[in-house]
Parts: sequence; C-alpha cells; structure tokens
Amino acid sequence: MAQANLLVQIGLFLMIVSGIIIARRKMFRWHANIMLVAVMVNGLMLISHMGPTVVSVFREGISKPNVVTLLGMAHGSVGALAEFSGIWLAGMWAYVWSETKYCTMRRRWMWRIAVLWIVALGLGLAYYPLHLIWG
Repeated sequence: MAQANLLVQIGLFLMIVSGIIIARRKMFRWHANIMLVAVMVNGLMLISHMGPTVVSVFREGISKPNVVTLLGMAHGSVGALAEFSGIWLAGMWAYVWSETKYCTMRRRWMWRIAVLWIVALGLGLAYYPLHLIWG
C-alpha cells in the first residue's frame, strides 16, 4: 500500500502543479475543481492508509524515538495540517466563496497550504526509504 500511496501522492503533486498553471491562465473554476479533487483524493488516502500508519508511527516514536520515527511524526503532523487546511479552504470555496473575487483574496492562504503540502511530501519522500531500510 505504501508504494501505491507514493504514486498517488506524486500524481497529486502533478495535479497541483497543473492547477497552478491553470490558475495563471485565469481559468479559476478549473483550478478550483482540480484542487478540490486533489484534496478529496488526499483525504481518502489519509483515511485509508496514512492515518493508521501515522498512529503506529506516533506510538512507536513515543516509546522508542529515533530519527526515522521523528521524521515520520513530522511528516504526519505537517501532512495532517496541510490536509485539514486544504479541506477548510476547498470547503469554503465550494460552499461560501465560489465567486472569483473571494478566491483571489485568499491567494496567500492557498500558497501557504501548497507550501505545507510540498513540505509534507518532501518529508514523506525522505521518510519512505528510511522506513524501508531502518523501520
């Protein structure tokens, strides 16, 4: 399942990059829909795979901390913050701010969440091989 999750996360990264490119072309509704799908797919992966894994990593990290578990805990924390922030932003867009004028006012939040997600992805990419080797 870890390999499938890794492939999905790389696919989501490509979706986010394409969403940014589409936003720069001022196709905001497409941008919003792509980001909404990315948040939903990532949420499904969080529920099905990453959530149970992070619980075991935290359990192990508290009982016997090491570099791998601390990296896993950082990845899980940053990733959860990015996902819940993305759910909040996508939900607010879908139900409250669906007009473009409201979205452009939230651009800073969009970039902050994107940076959080990329940091989480980077931590996950670092954690994955370390977990396989020393986990």
